[in-house]
Amino acid sequence: MRRNRLIAALLAGVTLSATAGWVAATHVKSPGEVAAETKPPPASDITAAVDRRELATTVTGRGTVRYGEPQTITLAASTYGNAQGSSLVTKPPTKGAVVGENAVAMEVNGRPVRALAGAAPMYRDIKPGDQGRDVRQLEEALQRLGFHPGKVDGVYDIATQGAVEAWYRAAGYTAVGATDDQRTQLRNAHTAVSNAESAVLQATDALAKVRKGITAKDVRQAENEVRARSRDLDKANDDLKVAQAAEALAHGAEYAAALAEGVARNAETKVATDNRLALARAAGDVTAAQHRVTEAGLAKTAADQKLADDQAAHASNGVIAQDQADVQRAADTLNEAQTDSATALLAQQSSIANADQATQQAQLDTARAVQSTRQAELATLQAVQSTYASIRAIDAAKDAAALADAGLELVKSPPDEESAQASLAKAQSDLADATKQEAALAATIGIVVPANEVLFFPTLPLRVDDAKVGRGDDASKEVMVVTTSRLAIDGAVSVADAHLVHVGDKVAVSDSQLGIKTTGTVTKLQSKPGTNGLTAQQVYLEVVPDEAPDQLTGAAVALSISVTATNGKVLAVPVSAVTVDASGSSRVRVVGKDGTHRTVPVTTGLAADGYVEVRPRSGSLQAGDRVLVGSTHA
Repeated sequence: MRRNRLIAALLAGVTLSATAGWVAATHVKSPGEVAAETKPPPASDITAAVDRRELATTVTGRGTVRYGEPQTITLAASTYGNAQGSSLVTKPPTKGAVVGENAVAMEVNGRPVRALAGAAPMYRDIKPGDQGRDVRQLEEALQRLGFHPGKVDGVYDIATQGAVEAWYRAAGYTAVGATDDQRTQLRNAHTAVSNAESAVLQATDALAKVRKGITAKDVRQAENEVRARSRDLDKANDDLKVAQAAEALAHGAEYAAALAEGVARNAETKVATDNRLALARAAGDVTAAQHRVTEAGLAKTAADQKLADDQAAHASNGVIAQDQADVQRAADTLNEAQTDSATALLAQQSSIANADQATQQAQLDTARAVQSTRQAELATLQAVQSTYASIRAIDAAKDAAALADAGLELVKSPPDEESAQASLAKAQSDLADATKQEAALAATIGIVVPANEVLFFPTLPLRVDDAKVGRGDDASKEVMVVTTSRLAIDGAVSVADAHLVHVGDKVAVSDSQLGIKTTGTVTKLQSKPGTNGLTAQQVYLEVVPDEAPDQLTGAAVALSISVTATNGKVLAVPVSAVTVDASGSSRVRVVGKDGTHRTVPVTTGLAADGYVEVRPRSGSLQAGDRVLVGSTHA
């Protein structure tokens, strides 16, 4: 038995030794085998495909989007303001408004200030007989808007006046006529003609009577004429007193209406102030009530937690009862706070509704007061016109009375025929002079375009960036700041790249945060660095986007400017595929499918994005060919 176990052990040892030897023999390599296994693989070519693509060299930069260049607007001075010569804003410009052609940008003294396209600024009142570039561009604008000014010749004639009158009427306004002084001059000219005509008639009648002979009937008729004209003069004076009294009453009513309007506006302001205070108090009450709800909720949570803790700790019945009472009190307090919060919210909603109602009522009262003021102003104007008419009637009555007196003197002391003929000749000469003066004056008095009622701009529409005046302000100062409604970009490129950029270059514009991409054009490029608030290493340029949404305003955008590009797609290879031979000529090595190489001389063109344009000087080179760019040779 023991002998059998010994033999088995010996056999097991032999087997183990043999196995170990075999394993060692299979894993141990000779130096030759190791060298063979670490030998590099056979050398091979590294190639790239010949491609057809469009190449472009770009310059990158950054920019900030804004609206176009700001322009501060001041209205031109006009001699056609109100009687006191003041110029007040009655409807201010609206910030952010887009003003197109024929749009009313604001109102001055209740009259429109409209925008028209034109290169020359409005610098004077345009009156009948005026000529010039400003008149021509006014005629061109009227023609565009459908109001026909006649021949567009830069002459402000009667046809242009008719178009201007229709232009104002279409917008709900009345065109401006002559000033009070001009009307007085024209009225005096009419009176002079009328008097001269009467003098001619009187001189003609006197000559006829002298030739015929004066009779007692002529004397009686002259005396009756004097008395009649005296009565007319008395009546005209009485009418003037009545008109002046009516004018005084109208002025008083206008003053009272203006005071009432002021009271209404003050009341509207007070309502707005009271509303703000009431809404602020209501909002404060809501906040305080909600704060109390939060505190009560925390107290309730704390009471619940204490009860739970004491129950878990098996506190005494007395402690548990006290905790339960505290929980109930906290719950009651929370309910009360929630009720107060709901009440505060209802009160706030009621305050908002009351404020809206009070505001609407105050605005309605103000509107009614404004309407009453306008009606009173119209009544005053009519009363003033009646007074002027009465004054003119008195002047006419005085002239008629003077003629009647002269007629009576004529029949009482008749001149000789020669003197009568001389008087008639002089009267006829005076009539010719008066008629000529009246015609000359009438040719210069008519429809006027006041200088402060038109704004000419080279480009429209425009955007009102800032309204610098409010209602009631002086309109002779700066009234607004406008920009072109199109967006522009203030950009910067490095000094090294600036020489590659030119006005007119196309630009890719992108904003990664907004996810907006668009294109634009370089419109300005400074000739030296450091301008427009940039550093000495940067050059300013302006880019105008082709299309850009308003939300880009103020955004920082990336600019990519294509400064050089191929004309369409060209053959291109990686830059590393082009080598230069001993003569300095460029070439590429084309690798065939069978691994053979052939050299193709090429002319290189634009290089961009790691590729270069190639044009074969001889041999064949096509898109899809493989060119050598490197090798695995050591």
